[in-house]
Amino acid sequence: MPRSRVALCLLAYLALRLWLATTPGYPPDVGQFKLWALQSQQDGLASLYAGGADHDFSRYDYPPLYAYVLRTIGWIYSWFEPDALRRAADSTLLTVLVKLPALLADLAIALLLAWIVRATARAPSARRVALPIVAAWLLNPAVLLDSGHWGQPDSIHSGFVLAAFACVGGVLGPSRGSFASIVGGWCLLALATLMKPLGAPFFPLLLAASLLVGGLRRTLAGGLAALATAALLFAPFVATFGVREVAERILGDVTIMSFTSVNAHNVWWLVGPWQPSERPWLGTVTATEVGLALFLCALAALIVLLVRRHRARRAGIHGAQLLCIAALLAAAFFLLSTHMHENHLFAALPLLLGALAAAPPGNGARRSVRWIAALLAFGIAWNLAAHDFVWRHRWPFSIGPIEGELPAGSDGAMHGGERLAGTLGAWWNLLAGVALTAFVFGAGLMRLAWSSARPGVEANDSADFAD
Repeated sequence: MPRSRVALCLLAYLALRLWLATTPGYPPDVGQFKLWALQSQQDGLASLYAGGADHDFSRYDYPPLYAYVLRTIGWIYSWFEPDALRRAADSTLLTVLVKLPALLADLAIALLLAWIVRATARAPSARRVALPIVAAWLLNPAVLLDSGHWGQPDSIHSGFVLAAFACVGGVLGPSRGSFASIVGGWCLLALATLMKPLGAPFFPLLLAASLLVGGLRRTLAGGLAALATAALLFAPFVATFGVREVAERILGDVTIMSFTSVNAHNVWWLVGPWQPSERPWLGTVTATEVGLALFLCALAALIVLLVRRHRARRAGIHGAQLLCIAALLAAAFFLLSTHMHENHLFAALPLLLGALAAAPPGNGARRSVRWIAALLAFGIAWNLAAHDFVWRHRWPFSIGPIEGELPAGSDGAMHGGERLAGTLGAWWNLLAGVALTAFVFGAGLMRLAWSSARPGVEANDSADFAD
């Protein structure tokens, strides 16, 4: 495509995102982001973990990286609105600024996907696959709803997760197993977790992958670099409150919204959404413990699979295979764990598109990955649409009687149509999860590392062999 046409498409896309940025989005969350941005500007960065000095702000319940983002937003907004606190609730400009980091992260992921294609393609013609992959990301309904409309910052931590596994997998630039790839991967995943706790479940998989491709010494260096990254970002808060109080705040915030499913279309929605997850469910075992045990089993199976696929291939695990395994880990965490929200499946999408971008030219498994990514994208978009602050009270989600008041922390009563939409969405997401599981544990993951374009090279360099 000519560069002039690409530029016009990009301008049209930015206009679309600007319009979406002016919508109220998901008011409860966008409103919190606004207040936190203004509080950090008025009372300082560390005040987010303590509440405002002269006004009543809600508790900041994110790790520290997002605090730096919000502090920047508050600083920029103070240029335009000196009386920012009074106008926090009704400022469209502040809404746009709060949604701007997610837009920048979406564009960064698009560049990252294009870079992966460029780094892995062996022929210039193969780089043409970058444009449809980038378009599949930027124009994805899940991305437009989550980042553009709702204003959720999921693209930020999801982008870091994608970059971390792409780096360790050797499809981002540094050669696989090098010091730069291992240390870079650990630092990037640390940034993902410091943005949102959803990055934490990926650490065991990253540990296994970095040990396989980089060895013990480089893995230790990566772990130390991740700890140094965390210490640097936590420094202002620790200096103000001390290590113990900050640790208690972070760990305490993880247990917020202790329900089976917080509007997430997963197995716990089918069991019963918005049920107390810490109440005994099977004898003395709570739903949280059951969900954790199920996820740990899935994690162990994926690590065993990672080791087998690494040993079964002469060149070791392929970057596309690693990204696909990470995508299944993200899906398993969403489908099996309690406490999940509408948007917590989001991280699986860029990982799957990253696997598509890293797949060798002429790969026969690309079609399956595209279909699975489409299934997941629809499930994410449906989950957001069914529980949108406005749409959930309109047809078809408003069909049927109100099923009673939900617990504190929810958005109020749930209509029968919304409940049915959640049930259908849960079965859809389970179907997508089963399809991804069958692909990863079946022959699909092996085929993802093959190149039908250059079979002679692949036979000597990266062919898979039967276990």
